[in-house]
Amino acid sequence: MHNPKGAWRMCIGACVLQLCIVGLSINSFSVYLPFLLRQCGLSNTQNATILLVRNCVAFASLFFVGKFYEKTELRLGISLAFLFSAGGMLLYSTAKDFWGLALGAMVAGLGYGLGGMYPVSLLLHRWFRLHEAVALGISTAFTGLAVIFGSPLITAISENYGVQTTLLFHGVMLIAGALCTFLLIRNWPADVEHRKIVKKKEKKPFRFRGMYVAAFCVGMNGSTAFQFLAMRFNTAGLSSYETAALVSVVGTALMISKFLFGGAIDHFGTRRTNRVFMLVSCLGLVICCVCGKNYTLAMISMILYGLGLAYSTIGLTVYAEDLDLAEDFENRVREYQICYLLGSLVSSPLPGVVADMTGSYVPFYAFAALLGLVALVIIEYHYKNKGRKIP
Repeated sequence: MHNPKGAWRMCIGACVLQLCIVGLSINSFSVYLPFLLRQCGLSNTQNATILLVRNCVAFASLFFVGKFYEKTELRLGISLAFLFSAGGMLLYSTAKDFWGLALGAMVAGLGYGLGGMYPVSLLLHRWFRLHEAVALGISTAFTGLAVIFGSPLITAISENYGVQTTLLFHGVMLIAGALCTFLLIRNWPADVEHRKIVKKKEKKPFRFRGMYVAAFCVGMNGSTAFQFLAMRFNTAGLSSYETAALVSVVGTALMISKFLFGGAIDHFGTRRTNRVFMLVSCLGLVICCVCGKNYTLAMISMILYGLGLAYSTIGLTVYAEDLDLAEDFENRVREYQICYLLGSLVSSPLPGVVADMTGSYVPFYAFAALLGLVALVIIEYHYKNKGRKIP
């Protein structure tokens, strides 16, 4: 068994997609917020609401992303996702007030929902017979590269030429990305093109699955907990420099984790690899809870948390492939992504509420570690009972 000719070219296309839409346009977008706040005279609440609007639209789009790609197929659909993201950036660049930015956030959120993990998972699943998890790890690692190198670049251009110019350039770059991926990507390998089934799929009744709960917990444990790390250490009394270094370290560790996760699956299998990575990540959160102002312990906690965290991105796609029938793969990926993002959205206010009530973010991080263990137990149960009829 071998991969079809052109498989790694599809991986390059997936890397461009993850770098531009998820990395630069989503993960690095927070760098724009201080500039937009000054430009449009926003309050802190309005600034945060822009991200909420974008995330809500992205979440809503996951309910029809499957139908979208059925109609457009991957090559055209991914290019359209790029254009939606580009439209969001161009609207941001012309906005004069909150409502202009909110409109840009809606369009950008649509691009994020349509151009996130779902099309990447489908593309690599179609083209890779071997090393699919490795290809997933490589492509998703580019989101970390975008944060490490893109964020300083965005800041430098915005300070020297203004945020409107930066956003305009960003939008044009995304249009170029649409053209690039359209040239790189093909919908199906040549050896299966003629086997593409056109017949109407039988609609199966909805059945609740325990894996939905696991994906929901991972959304809290892997997304929300990650986003509030700076606040966790800042309120503990660490300096801004120390906090920035810790956030940079966890981001770098996460990028390395994505490379390691896929290779480990090839060598040791998904179940054993997932168990080790989730336990390492949870151990990092536990140390994060007890480290206080100890910078060395805090650094160890962030290295462990980041190194284990690949399960929160690549893992959901791998679970869908391992635990379900081949014909259900697309639906499962979409459903797990919905549950993951729902967990992230629902828990977004939780760290701040807990900090206001207790004066510390530590209780939330203890809860996040517990959620990681709950998710691990559910996933282990499903792998143990693989092939049997379980919820």
